[in-house]
Amino acid sequence: MRTPICLTALFLTVQSISAQAAPPVSADSRLQIEGRVAFTEGPAWHPSGNVYFSDIANNRIMRRDRAGVIHTYRTESGRTNGLAFDHQGRLICCEGGGAESNRRVTRIELDGTITVLAESYQGKRFNSPNDCTIDSKGRIYFSDPRYRDRRSMEIFDDNDQKVEGVYRIDDVGKVERIITHEVDRPNGLAISPDEKFLFVADNVNDPKPLRDVQNRKLWRFDLNADGSVKPDSRKLLFDWETDRGPDGMAVDREGRLYVAAGFNFPSGSETVKKYKSGIYVISPEGDLLHFIPVPIDMITNCDFGGDDLKTLFITAGHKLWSIRVATPGHVAWLKGEAADPEFKTTSSGLKYRILRKSDGRKPTANDTVRCHYRGWLDDETEFDSSYKRGEPASFPLSGVITGWTEGLQLVGEGGKIELDIPYQLAYGEKGRPPIIPPKARLHFVIELISIR
Repeated sequence: MRTPICLTALFLTVQSISAQAAPPVSADSRLQIEGRVAFTEGPAWHPSGNVYFSDIANNRIMRRDRAGVIHTYRTESGRTNGLAFDHQGRLICCEGGGAESNRRVTRIELDGTITVLAESYQGKRFNSPNDCTIDSKGRIYFSDPRYRDRRSMEIFDDNDQKVEGVYRIDDVGKVERIITHEVDRPNGLAISPDEKFLFVADNVNDPKPLRDVQNRKLWRFDLNADGSVKPDSRKLLFDWETDRGPDGMAVDREGRLYVAAGFNFPSGSETVKKYKSGIYVISPEGDLLHFIPVPIDMITNCDFGGDDLKTLFITAGHKLWSIRVATPGHVAWLKGEAADPEFKTTSSGLKYRILRKSDGRKPTANDTVRCHYRGWLDDETEFDSSYKRGEPASFPLSGVITGWTEGLQLVGEGGKIELDIPYQLAYGEKGRPPIIPPKARLHFVIELISIR
């Protein structure tokens, strides 16, 4: 589905709460609507310029392309909630948008297939995986609360108490619980740029309270090098009291937290006494620095993006929003060693980034290579895939499009590369109808298996 972008822009009043040298958001920044669907969550920006976000109610993942057009990326999605990219640029999905979800964490591979990373802990199904974040080692952390119907919960502690925990995925099927009861109902997660702290949103909003006190707080834990936390290091950073508490969050390079929280109108047990709907910019020590109001209820999450990482994408209500900020975001998966963080451009105009480094031999233009690959257009229409054919392809580099000939010489045997090829290095002005349109920019992910 393609829906034209709504270009409406709303003037933003940025409230500076605590003075500092470089405000995170300038006073003349505007909040813009980037797209509309039923209910938005989990924005995740990709260096290709695409922003992915969950439409939980309609059981799908949406994609806003660089031109501002909204597409359906995946349906059925398992009712995904939080999203994030790993170091190889694969989309991590928390399929936990309610009791009717798949209740698991998955990864969408570069060839479009789905890998289940975690679906149970000690043989028991997760509650509703909600949000996730990734560290520089590629480890995935996710929260597992349960909102609304709690009857199907399966994970209990030794005292037969229900557990809403935080977990770490080290590899496919290898899961460790790092928080058990230190947080009542964990939601959004973030890791500090120096990876010394794990931040956890605690957001209990039962319509009919199950307990006298419903935590709507932001906690900080010391994070160990092995990915565990120190339970007794828990520090309260901010308390929304009886107003709507924290949901998803993002971190800038200065370590400041951008936390989605608040309501403009009361709902159920959630009041509007102090904290309205918006993004709360909070220091690592818990000082409220700035407030970015959002004129719609059910603000859910945010993520940094844009070529300079100075655009904050916000999911709220049935819209995807954006606002320019002064400080680049901290995006841990772009800092990993497994993949280049950004595309590089050669003198010919070819853009590329290495997804998997290799010390293997690099081919020359006269070599024959054996590869697995996937190719797609700007609108993500896939036009070729050796993965789907079930076997790699072999061909001389002198007999393919110029972008391939040049690009494959940049990666070693056993490595993986992503190419962004302008039409001049592909099929030119005429294209190759009906598959390749005129002046089509082509995208490829290529695994170089062998050279001969």
